[in-house]
Amino acid sequence: LVGFACVGDCDTEPVAEAIREGVNKAFAKTGIEKPVLLCLMGAIGAISLVDESGKDSGKKFPAFRFPESAVNALGRIVKYVEFRKKQPGKLLWYKDVKAEKARELVSGLIAKSSSVDDKVIKLNKKSASGLLECFGILKSGKIPKSSPIIKIKVKPDQLFGPLLEIILENTRSIFRITPLTERDLEEIKKQLGSAKSKGVLEILGRVSQMIEELPWLWEVELQVTTLAKPLLISDPIIKIKSGDIIRPTY
Repeated sequence: LVGFACVGDCDTEPVAEAIREGVNKAFAKTGIEKPVLLCLMGAIGAISLVDESGKDSGKKFPAFRFPESAVNALGRIVKYVEFRKKQPGKLLWYKDVKAEKARELVSGLIAKSSSVDDKVIKLNKKSASGLLECFGILKSGKIPKSSPIIKIKVKPDQLFGPLLEIILENTRSIFRITPLTERDLEEIKKQLGSAKSKGVLEILGRVSQMIEELPWLWEVELQVTTLAKPLLISDPIIKIKSGDIIRPTY
């Protein structure tokens, strides 16, 4: 991290040239390419350190107004590198799911609703509960008053497709794109900070599979408890969309 405070009427170009020269010499000597971040205080705008003469490989060094911002950016880079080193988790898939029955239910509802394509349809309580039952998600009876409540929402996102949001009691949210993997659940479990989160995690996995099995799924809203079993505590809200559903491809 290179810092330079330009006081008064001064030229930053000699400083930029010195940084370029130092980085290139260090790489030539050691063969190790180190990340270089700049904090050129007092300079207006970002400073480009690309050598236009063609003597170097055209390296660009990000410039920040304050050193704290540069350190924060470097920390995020380190976290991303650690994330890339992790093994990809296995997709969550439950064998007891009745996907074919669920598709028949949705197809029937779309056929009965209207002949108009590209229409969002809200399921009634009976149909919504029946659809969830196909995926092993049941509504519970009595719930202990001390049991924390967690909301699970699925909404479409133009960039990512179905976006999964887990809303905790303190209004803090956790976001995930689907389909979920075992590693996703491990990370969510740490963020929940509850030892009794097995039921919530299983519901998330089953909702993830429901999204993959039912391309018509548009919006979902559930309230669940942090108990050992995957149980709902209120009537679910589910919306489906007729017509072609376009999802991102990667």
